[in-house]
Amino acid sequence: MSYKTTFTYPGDPTSKVELMFGAEFTHANPDREIVIYGGDIAQHIPVDEIICDTCNAGVELYDPCAVTESRLYCWACFLEWIKPYLTRS
Repeated sequence: MSYKTTFTYPGDPTSKVELMFGAEFTHANPDREIVIYGGDIAQHIPVDEIICDTCNAGVELYDPCAVTESRLYCWACFLEWIKPYLTRS
């Protein structure tokens, strides 16, 4: 079961983050793919791995992770880059 909250970097608007496990991410995003562009051709490659967008570490199905509007963070990157800026309510 995921948990949604917000964080604010100094000087930036408030952003949303959702904490979940790798299995929940896979379930919420079943048709993930990498698109490689070459000239006028785009090749779509299905992806079954979960990779942190910050450090490229693999996220296993039972590992916690964090998802913003545009990035997936492994737990270590979440603790370093987002947790200090969580919005207190």
